[in-house]
Amino acid sequence: MKTPYSLLLTTYSHSSRAFTLVETLVAIAILMISISGPLAVANKALTASLYAKDQSTASFLAQEEMEIIKNKKDNLALNVNNWLSLAGTLSSSCGSPGLCDYGITNGSPVLNSSCSGGLGVGCPLFINSSGYNDSSGGTGTIFSRYFYLISLGPSEYQATVVVNWKEGTVPNAVTMSSELFNVAP
Repeated sequence: MKTPYSLLLTTYSHSSRAFTLVETLVAIAILMISISGPLAVANKALTASLYAKDQSTASFLAQEEMEIIKNKKDNLALNVNNWLSLAGTLSSSCGSPGLCDYGITNGSPVLNSSCSGGLGVGCPLFINSSGYNDSSGGTGTIFSRYFYLISLGPSEYQATVVVNWKEGTVPNAVTMSSELFNVAP
């Protein structure tokens, strides 16, 4: 008859198979490597998606500003037959180098000639129920925007719109340019 003490001393033969600690650790390491690869790829995809969203928004904001500038130019060309007065107005209102922003207030473009922050920063943009604007009547965004005009000749200007934003510490910008001629649409 076996005593309880003798049951504890029973040895197992080598024919019984069990996982050793080393085998278990190797299996866990393989599992962790196989899981971390797809997680790293998913993280990269998420980061790229967020950057693409911001870049797309910045492109739309630059396009909106360019359309406002072209609309102002066309209205002046139709009404005054000389849209070059727009360039003079912008030079006197926006200072040198002429950094301004057209914000939309109550559905109409309003010139903001006080783009504080200096060259390359622009007017900070806010968002509210009616969209993006440069007045503080909404929630602040990561975007800022400005435009400037460069004379290319007696009746030609180049309009350039710049939208800036920061992702962490990395500055980003979308720049859009268009030539404006003194012709009626």
